[in-house]
Parts: sequence; C-alpha cells; structure tokens
Amino acid sequence: MNLQQLNYFKTVAECGQVTKASKILHTSQPTVSMSITALEAELEVSLFEKKGRLLALTPYGKIFLEHITKALNEIETGRQKIAQIALTNQQTIRIASTYSLSLSLIPTLVKNYTLLYPNTIFHLKQGPNLELLEDLTGGKTDFVFGRVIPGESNYEDIEHLFLYSENLVVLINKDHPLAARKELTMDEIKDENFIFFHESTGYNMIVMKLFESLNNQPRIHYEVYDNSTCAALVSANQGIALVVRSDSYDSHSLRQVKIKVPNRFNETKVCLFYCRRDITPLHQEFLEYIKNQDFNSN
Repeated sequence: MNLQQLNYFKTVAECGQVTKASKILHTSQPTVSMSITALEAELEVSLFEKKGRLLALTPYGKIFLEHITKALNEIETGRQKIAQIALTNQQTIRIASTYSLSLSLIPTLVKNYTLLYPNTIFHLKQGPNLELLEDLTGGKTDFVFGRVIPGESNYEDIEHLFLYSENLVVLINKDHPLAARKELTMDEIKDENFIFFHESTGYNMIVMKLFESLNNQPRIHYEVYDNSTCAALVSANQGIALVVRSDSYDSHSLRQVKIKVPNRFNETKVCLFYCRRDITPLHQEFLEYIKNQDFNSN
C-alpha cells in the first residue's frame, strides 16, 4: 500500500467513475483500475461495487475512506508545515516561460522582485506553452508565464491570472514587396510561405485559430519552436511569420507590420499560470507581487 494508491482510491470514491478520476489524476484508466485492484487484493475485501454506470463504496470502502481521508489530511498538514519551515532557509521560485516572454517580460520582473526580496533564487526555464503546463501539473515548476490557448481548461488544477494583451504583427523581410506597408490584411498574405511555430506552442494555436476564423489554410514552409529561429528564417527570406511585436528583432533586416483582422482574432492574452493545490506562502507572496504590477504601462 502506498500514498499514490490511497489518492487514487479517494479520487475514485469521490467521482464514482474511473474515467473521470483518471482525468483529474492526469493518468490512464488502466493505471487507476490496476491500482484499485491491487489495493483490494492487499486488504482482501472489495472496496467498490457497480451501481449502473457508477461505482459505489461497499461498507468496507466507506470505513476505509473515512480513515484514509484523515490520514491524507494529516500528511498534507505535515507537508505544509515542512514547507513553511523550509522557507526560512530557502527562497527558491521555479519559473517557466515561453521563449518570447523569457526575453520581453521575465528579466524585468525577476530583477525588481529580487530588489524587494534579495534572498530569493529563481530557477528559470524556457519552452513551448503545452510542455510548460505539463511541467506545472507535474510539480516540476511553480509558475508559468505563457499565453491562454485552446485546451488549457483541461488542466483542472491550473488557474491563470490575466496580465495583458498583445496583437500579432507580420514579421517580414525588409526586401519583401509588402515590407513598406504600414498595415496588411490576411487576404494580402494568405498565399505567402509561412514560418509556423510548433503545435505545442501558444503561437501555433493562436495563429491557427486566426486562419480557421477566416476559412483559410496557411502554406507552412517551416515549423520552429522559438523566436530566434523564426527571425533567422525570415531574415533569410524563407517566408513570413505572425508574431507579437518585439524590440529583439533586428530592425536592419526585418520589418514588423500591423495586421488587420476582424473580431480581434489577432489578439493574444499573456497570463501567469499556477497550480492552486501547490501554493505556499512564498508562492502567494510572488503571486501578490505580480497582481500589483502595472503591465499596461510596459
């Protein structure tokens, strides 16, 4: 018998379904089912019985749930006390961000925070949006700075704090015939070769949603993970890209042109993601710091 089995049992007991429990636990149905079977074999009793499509607790299951709930609560209380004590010796915050935000947003935020709290150490990671959200649910990071994208609601324990909005622009080579324009429409660029971001990134889903809203299919010439590679390919005149405006792009070889899109489909929302079940006093302090920032002045 181990802690994971007890958590699986408690979740199934609360849901009444292995299918729903597996989604909450972010694991497969067979894994949950085998865990319950092993637990029943060890206890030598049946903990559940079928009632229609649901699983109901047997009298043994009800007794077991009562006692393991108390035990799990005690373990969680102990974990929180240890975490609070550890804060006096270690002030480490693990932050992850998308590649673009690691350049435009993170440096100023962590710099100003460490001026207020000099003992804080930041562990920083960059990666694609979906990968970072998986790390967050797995407890590998504390906060993720990313973009709201389709599918993030699948992570039931994750909450997000809206920070600010950004509009997409066309990143285009300075020698491109359309580079001199102040504003472009999607109709004018729909037949261009596009440099797209990988499907695991927020950019990909936002831009795909934009094309779908206009019933257009992009001509994807390259697929990349980060802004630097994207900019290098545009500089080499290998296509154009839809990105958010950034001062990091080389103004000698690249142009950033406004894109005119109906219904604000070119707007991206930058957010701070966190897992509500893992918030410690240190994390709450950082969260309050972020809430008090004026991102509209940036």
